[in-house]
Amino acid sequence: MTPMMVASVDLMLLRWKELVGSEVEVHEEFRMLTAEQDFFKTRDDLKSDELQNKIHNLIMETIDERHKMMGDADDFLGQLLMAKSNNQLSMQDIIDECKHFMSLGMEQRLLSSHGLFSFCRSTQNGRKEQDRRYSRYLAKNHRVLKA
Repeated sequence: MTPMMVASVDLMLLRWKELVGSEVEVHEEFRMLTAEQDFFKTRDDLKSDELQNKIHNLIMETIDERHKMMGDADDFLGQLLMAKSNNQLSMQDIIDECKHFMSLGMEQRLLSSHGLFSFCRSTQNGRKEQDRRYSRYLAKNHRVLKA
């Protein structure tokens, strides 16, 4: 893949040499250059595309199921679907909103887990400190009792 990328850049630079003295639309040139590289997808790119498709399909299934129950629009998805039926939103808008809320939910879970872990850890550290204080207290009072 690297030799093909080098060849693409070489071709672009040759075109630029021919255009010396005139303006070059660099943005367009780089857009074309990166478009050529899109033909070669890495394993990570393929896996990312696969995951995006799965997420899209799951959201579409959820929307379809909710659309079938289209009674009251008492939840957020119901209100989004009502807005779509009134031509205020597109299906892509609804999908994007669902992805947004899904990511917020994952972030909230992560923060909650972190908070719980921190609490447990601080409680454990606090307990150790209490045990140390209690041990010192017993040692001090035990000496007083011996004397």
